[in-house]
Amino acid sequence: MHSNTHLESGGSIGTSRSHITFNTIQKYDEKIRRTTEELKQIQYERNLLVPICRLPAEILGSIFTFYIDSYSQEHYVYSGTFHQRGRWWVDILLVCRHWCATAYNTPSMWSTPDFRFPRLAWRMLKYSGSTPLNIIWDFHPTLLRDEHRRLFMKVLSSLSRIASLHLNLFSPTIRDLFEDSLTEMANEPAPLLHSLVIDCTEVMYPVILSEDFLGGGAPRLTRLELGGCLLERWRTPLFTNLTHLTIRSMPVTERPSTKVIFEALREAHNLEVLELEYCVSPIPTSLPPNSTISFPRLRILFLSMTDDTCYTLLEPMSFPATTSIHLECYTSSFDWHHIPLIPCISGLLYPASSSADHPRAIRSLMLDSSGFHDGLVLKAWNYSDAEIPHLWFEMNGIATPHTQYFTQKMLGLGPLIHLEALRIFSAEPLSQNIIVENLGKSTSLRSIYLLQRASFGFLKLLSGVTVARKGKYEDSGKKQATAQPILFPSLKTIGLVNVDFRASSSHVLETLLMALRLRTESGFPVERLVLESCIRLYSFDVKRIEEEVVVEWDGLELDL
Repeated sequence: MHSNTHLESGGSIGTSRSHITFNTIQKYDEKIRRTTEELKQIQYERNLLVPICRLPAEILGSIFTFYIDSYSQEHYVYSGTFHQRGRWWVDILLVCRHWCATAYNTPSMWSTPDFRFPRLAWRMLKYSGSTPLNIIWDFHPTLLRDEHRRLFMKVLSSLSRIASLHLNLFSPTIRDLFEDSLTEMANEPAPLLHSLVIDCTEVMYPVILSEDFLGGGAPRLTRLELGGCLLERWRTPLFTNLTHLTIRSMPVTERPSTKVIFEALREAHNLEVLELEYCVSPIPTSLPPNSTISFPRLRILFLSMTDDTCYTLLEPMSFPATTSIHLECYTSSFDWHHIPLIPCISGLLYPASSSADHPRAIRSLMLDSSGFHDGLVLKAWNYSDAEIPHLWFEMNGIATPHTQYFTQKMLGLGPLIHLEALRIFSAEPLSQNIIVENLGKSTSLRSIYLLQRASFGFLKLLSGVTVARKGKYEDSGKKQATAQPILFPSLKTIGLVNVDFRASSSHVLETLLMALRLRTESGFPVERLVLESCIRLYSFDVKRIEEEVVVEWDGLELDL
């Protein structure tokens, strides 16, 4: 009996202690809560004193919007395609209550709904109020739920609110969903739309945009990009105010003719960027006599099509001398004499002979017939250190044996009197006559880079220079009559890339050393030799070369 009483008493004491401990913890929790609230209040009052928080809410909201838009635009530009957006607005909401309140009262911050999360997208649409919307559908959901469908159709049925519409239709399901929405988009005006991008290149069948698409016009539309899309009527008011037009990747059987595209482009005289890639029928068609088209503001021109079609479109065009031109052509002809595009390009470059400051004056030139590309490539820069060439010409469908003729034609495209840097990448040896005839007397050429077997003939050419020396019994004022003029008198840098220094019967190393010595003896020394990814070139070879010239070697000792 005594023991039972003792146990009951012990149990009540344990329960009492547990109750006291729980109450104590609750008091501490309450104290932590009050302290946390006080700390938040102090932080809030402190943040109000920060200069940026003293800005009017309208200005602060504009800064928030600019922050989000700039990050989204940066990701779009550098990816070159649709970007996966981050939740940049979270960075703002978590700073302080003042920023959070300002953000929720800034509709423009929420004008780009995140369709990956339908509930979130609905909330963003709510916060956006009546602000113009930027619609970007750039993801492929593993399961297209009903919420996605309702949200997609709801947004596209409100064209009057949309400022930009960028759609990447990854799958047939999403493509079909978009086609269903085209009924809603027909005959409905889009007064605020300034950018329209539709890409359905990854699905089997193209999307056809009807004649009444967007009510037949969008007065503020300046950017239009269509991938795998067809216009039922190509001569459309949609082109009237465009500054950027990209059309690409159409099925061959559905592509419009050259004449149709030409007439459509006549409506887009304000273009600054024009990109046509695999979108014009390969069947040759002619334009009416004396046809012309002018793009006075054009900055970038990119054409990817057959050589005949490219010539037909390019020949009647006029644009500023500062326009950057990229031509990617393919041909079934093996006769360079019957490719009219070549003299057409030469005509573009010819005015550059007037002055070294002319926008088309060629200062740096690269010719590539090495086989690394699917064709023969020319790149020309008007500034040696410019990243993007002002002329990029690529001809696919021509085999490597045409290297000699290609090099000859390309070196003869335009005046090279201002050329400072030359790169020739060729899988076959080049004729010495081609280089000498076009560049041998150049007083501006300072550097030549050669890849693979293109270097063989050039080094032999340099090593064959004869130096004017005094005869044993000759008067000191006389020179030998057999002396030849120095070729490439301003040459200071030679670059050898992927050259096999022990190729059979080439004697690259000895020929190079002889050429360097003869240049030095003639008073026209080479100052720098660049060696990149060379084959069977070893450190003891480099030491021999360093006795003649300053060497920049990547240190790679590559064997076959």
